Amino acid sequence: GFKDGTVGISRLTGIPVLGVGLAADRFRALGTWDRMILPGPFSRVVVAAERLEGVPPDLSREEMERHRARYERGLMELTREAERAIGMKDPLSWDADSGGRAADGGDRTVGPRGPSVEE
Repeated sequence: GFKDGTVGISRLTGIPVLGVGLAADRFRALGTWDRMILPGPFSRVVVAAERLEGVPPDLSREEMERHRARYERGLMELTREAERAIGMKDPLSWDADSGGRAADGGDRTVGPRGPSVEE
């Protein structure tokens, strides 16, 4: 999920966070904690960005967690927006609970017709 460091930096500097969601019509999921993707050659890519609310300097740990969760939800919604714009029928489902890995351990690749498993 979204790391506390971003909330802490925004809190210390007073600078709002720029949230960015990305989708590509053909990509390889790298299986990282943040579900990073590598767009394939000649892929169409959509980027959705939005300025997220800044974090006030005098927050309790509980309030910081609420901001962190709000940022995470914002990033997920931006990613869904980009995936819908690229034409994915079921946004964010390509690696649900798989960490970008297929059940048999192969790389998960997504193209215009949805998920497939490469041998």
